[in-house]
Amino acid sequence: MADTPDEDGIYLEYTRVGPYLKVSAICAKTGTEVFAAGPATGCRETLTRAAIGKLKQALRRNAQGGGWTV
Repeated sequence: MADTPDEDGIYLEYTRVGPYLKVSAICAKTGTEVFAAGPATGCRETLTRAAIGKLKQALRRNAQGGGWTV
C-alpha cells in the first residue's frame, strides 16, 4: 500500500515513564502517531515491533476512511 511507510519512513521515540517504556511510532509522511507501552525491563524490540504494527494498521484504517476522530 502506498500510504504505508517502509521502516525508513517511521520515526521512533523511546520514553521511560517509571517502570514502563513507551515507544512512539510516527509516520514521516502523514504525521500519524501511535504508541505501545510495556515493562521497561521487557524486550525493547518487541515493543518497537508492536508500535510499528499499530502505526501500519492505523494508516491502513485511515486510507480506507475509517480513521479515529478526537
